[in-house]
Amino acid sequence: MTTQFEIAGGTVTGREHYRLRANGQDAYHIVRRGETSVAIVCDGCGDPASSHSEVGAALGARLIAQRLANVLSSEAGRLATAEEAERVLEQVRREMLGSLRKLARGISADPVEAISECLLFTVVGCAITGEHAAFFSLGDGTIIVNERATSIGPYPDNAPPYMAYALLPDCRGQDDLRFTLHAHVATEELDTFLIGSDGVNDLIDTSCAGGIEAFWTDSLNFENPYTISNKLRLLNTERTEIDWQEHRKSVQRGCLPDDTTLVVGRKQ
Repeated sequence: MTTQFEIAGGTVTGREHYRLRANGQDAYHIVRRGETSVAIVCDGCGDPASSHSEVGAALGARLIAQRLANVLSSEAGRLATAEEAERVLEQVRREMLGSLRKLARGISADPVEAISECLLFTVVGCAITGEHAAFFSLGDGTIIVNERATSIGPYPDNAPPYMAYALLPDCRGQDDLRFTLHAHVATEELDTFLIGSDGVNDLIDTSCAGGIEAFWTDSLNFENPYTISNKLRLLNTERTEIDWQEHRKSVQRGCLPDDTTLVVGRKQ
C-alpha cells in the first residue's frame, strides 16, 4: 500500500541561473490520497523568449498532479497494465491541454505569445496506487526505480518537447508530445524511486553529492520537508579554500549549473 511509502522533494536554482540573475524554472508537487500518491517535476523552458516559464512549471506541476490523482480516484483510473497506464496518462494530457489553452487566452490577447513566454515546461512524474506504479515523462529528466536509472534526453539543440507545443499552429509530430511510460511495476515490488529534472544528471555525475542513493537512504530527508532543498543549496554554495603555505586561494563555484529538482520515495 502506498501509505507504506515515505515521499519527499526539494529544489535549488542552478549556478548559471544565479550568475545570469535569472529565476529558477523548476517546480514539483506531491499529492497523497489514501492509497494513491502522485509526484510531478516540471522544468520550464530556458529559452530567452520564455521569460516567465517558471510560471508554467509551477502551475503545470500542481495541475497535472491534481488531475492525475483525480483520475486515479475514479473507477476508470487504473494502472493494472502498461496499456491502462498509458490511457490514463493520455486522458490527463488532453485535459491539461484544455486547461493550458484557457490559461493562454486569459493571460494575453495573443495566446501563442502567452504559451511561448509562460507555458512551456517538461514533465517527469510517477503515480502509485495500492497495486501498481507508473513512471513517465514528456521531455527530458531522470527516473530511478529500485536503483535502476533512466536518463531521458538530451534532445538535439537542447530543445526537448513541451506539452504546450500541441497548442501551437506549427507544432511538431504528436508522438513527441505524448507521455512516455518508462516503468510499470507492481507496488509490492517497488522499494525506492527518484524522479527529477535534467539537472539531476549533474547531481549524479558530481563527486560532491556523496552518491545519489543518499537522497532515498537518509531518513532526515523524510523527517524534515526542507532537508533536500537545503542539501541541494549547500552543494551550490561557493566555498573558498585557502592554502596558507602556498599563499593560494581557490573558489569552488558550486556543483549544479542548472536548476535541480527531485522527488524521492522509499518503502518504510
